Amino acid sequence: MASPALTPIPDTRVGNAFLVNLRKKEIPSLYGLRGIAALAVICSHYSSDTNVWRIFVAGYAVSMFFILSGLLITWLLLKEHDATGTINFKQFYARRSLRLFPAFYTVWAICALTLNWFPEKWATFFYLQDYYAAFSRDSAVLGMAWSLGVEEKFYLLWPTLLRKINRTRLIYGVIATIAADQIYRECMVYTGHGIYAAFAFDTNWDCVLLGCLIAMLVHRGIQVPKWMGSPLIPVATIVSLYTCNEIVVHYLLALTLIWAVMKQPWILNNRAVRYLGLISYSLYLCHLLAEKMVWSPLLLQVHFPRWSFQLLSKVAVALVCASALHYGIERPFLKLKDRFHRKGQQYLPGN
Repeated sequence: MASPALTPIPDTRVGNAFLVNLRKKEIPSLYGLRGIAALAVICSHYSSDTNVWRIFVAGYAVSMFFILSGLLITWLLLKEHDATGTINFKQFYARRSLRLFPAFYTVWAICALTLNWFPEKWATFFYLQDYYAAFSRDSAVLGMAWSLGVEEKFYLLWPTLLRKINRTRLIYGVIATIAADQIYRECMVYTGHGIYAAFAFDTNWDCVLLGCLIAMLVHRGIQVPKWMGSPLIPVATIVSLYTCNEIVVHYLLALTLIWAVMKQPWILNNRAVRYLGLISYSLYLCHLLAEKMVWSPLLLQVHFPRWSFQLLSKVAVALVCASALHYGIERPFLKLKDRFHRKGQQYLPGN
């Protein structure tokens, strides 16, 4: 049975900083979180031939992307359901297509036309890189597309579930699914299928669901406890990245996301990290291609005495390429995407 439209949460509860900031057109701190997560991923990939790559914990950076995406997309869908009593699938998928496809298929086309070795060509084209990576170690310049495969499969399912299932039942179902998926992933690792567990959709959607759960609980009227605004939250999360089981880390990452939205720390809201967040999708897509097509030829002409100089130069090249991709391809389509939001409906740029 379809869930009836819920009464929008009254604006009088201004004491809930998380809710107040979540309602804003541009949510403070989220550009910064995106930017830092993207930077962690590319630094990890760029230092893969040294032991330094472990410092950047790229896998957990992707987990933060998943949680953040689940939160934002679900929040927007809930607000649309409040306003209209339904979810317009056509508009939703039009927005997602304009958000993701132009930049992605631009990079894909460059890879297909210029690289002799592109083993994941058709897997990435159909957003199946997650299962390609789960069953094969062959990967070239679009290996990071496994995470896009996870998200896109999820969003083929989620709007229908959100529109059709009673909200209370859905919340309990999400909680049960998160727990079941985490147990399932641990079993896969224990039985020797760690690669599959690391990349496959069915072992990674719990992080997206964590973000969805936060959005549904807050929308239902549950107040975020004040202790979640404690500075100890991000400190505990950073420590856990290097000391704890990934299940523990994922929950702490979710708490850090809540903390960041509540507290709006300067480190996540200055111009530098905001810009990183602005181009984070393009940066995520093109950083390996930039290394292969721009930085590698540069290496033949310039000698770098230390790996740190190499890393900084690679990052600089990636930022230039990502900026060109963002402003040349991604940004024009983002402006077009915003037309697919109903008049008066909240929308968040870049989502």
